[in-house]
Amino acid sequence: MAKGMGKGPMALEFGLGQGRVAKRGIAAAMLAAVVTALSGCGSFFVYPGSSSSTVASGDYVFVSNSTTNQTYINGYAISNGTLAATSGSPINVNVIPSAMVITTNNSILYIGSCGATALTVATDSCVSGGGSDGIYAYAIGAAGALTTLNSGAAVAGGFPVSLDVSPDGQWLVALDGVSNTITVYKINDSTGALTAVQQPTVSSVYTITPYQVRVAPTGSYIAATFGAAGTVVLPFTTSSGSIGNSYSIPAPGNVAAYSLAIDGSNNLYIGGTGGTTATLGVSVYQLGASGATQSSTTVYATGAGPRSMVLSSNYNYLYTGNQSDTASGATQPGDISEFSQSSAKLTSLGIPILAPEDVYSMARDNSGSYILAAGYNATTNGMILYSIGSTGALSASAAVITQAPSSTGVSMPSVMAVTH
Repeated sequence: MAKGMGKGPMALEFGLGQGRVAKRGIAAAMLAAVVTALSGCGSFFVYPGSSSSTVASGDYVFVSNSTTNQTYINGYAISNGTLAATSGSPINVNVIPSAMVITTNNSILYIGSCGATALTVATDSCVSGGGSDGIYAYAIGAAGALTTLNSGAAVAGGFPVSLDVSPDGQWLVALDGVSNTITVYKINDSTGALTAVQQPTVSSVYTITPYQVRVAPTGSYIAATFGAAGTVVLPFTTSSGSIGNSYSIPAPGNVAAYSLAIDGSNNLYIGGTGGTTATLGVSVYQLGASGATQSSTTVYATGAGPRSMVLSSNYNYLYTGNQSDTASGATQPGDISEFSQSSAKLTSLGIPILAPEDVYSMARDNSGSYILAAGYNATTNGMILYSIGSTGALSASAAVITQAPSSTGVSMPSVMAVTH
């Protein structure tokens, strides 16, 4: 059973080494956290004359880092292994996206922004004071066309680095890169309005870096990675949006927790980087109401920098996007590790395959037939659509260029959202 579970209502404890991964010692210090519940308050907006009742019926992906400009996103319809631009694409969203997610009924695209300054490979974190930060909402219409909600104003504040929605479609969860909060918002399906109902806050004398948040397919848990600080797990009740006593999964050794995925049996997969080859890769835990049990002491090896992770629709296969790794025969970093999954145990499908350069995000389309990966290659491809074979192996089916121009180097992050 994982140690350091909550003591008292919504208290969090993390295992944490001092500073960033490169500065961490093997010994872990304890991270004390304070969690505050915000009941029936927060950001609520009324949108006169606008509605998102039209539900998109297609298979769409929206991705940032458009070649047009950093404030544009590109939309694509996925059909028979091809990518075709959606109506109105590319779309100027007037902010630099740091996170995106689509509601489960495919009616609303939410875009999170850390502000006017793009994130960089070096920092991977938001900087307050840039302006235009918060969460923005767009209605998804016929042929994937987007319509601005709330007259283009933010529907919630903060500096979100990751967004997810609950499987029942009632709740949006935002991980903040400045305040280190995990906010649960009630979604108004017809208007896109968000009402904050819970907001656990993580605080520490040590450096923590928020990376990714996910809601379990069962709706029973929320999990978020905080780099060297490890992973926090929040028991969740979708009927009310309430959060139970939280607990943590420390980052082992010098490994920072970056990406995560959760399957339909509440098995949590955490992608970590740093440390040694014995600790780099994917660790698997069975989530419980008061703690997590490691399913195996094995750390399943991936390429360096597993910054994104996605499961197949039947949970039989797991894929990690390794931002810092270089596939065999490639000249630029970025590859994908492939695994089959059975009883929370992983088996490698072979050597990593080529991915977009500096691959940063991955997603599964709503048909369950394809995996998408996005990165930063301006000359060949920025996003690749892969077909899932009968053995789980991926094969590239289509590619598009999505790299945004930048006079100061590539911008972060390249994020995507897919319909459900």
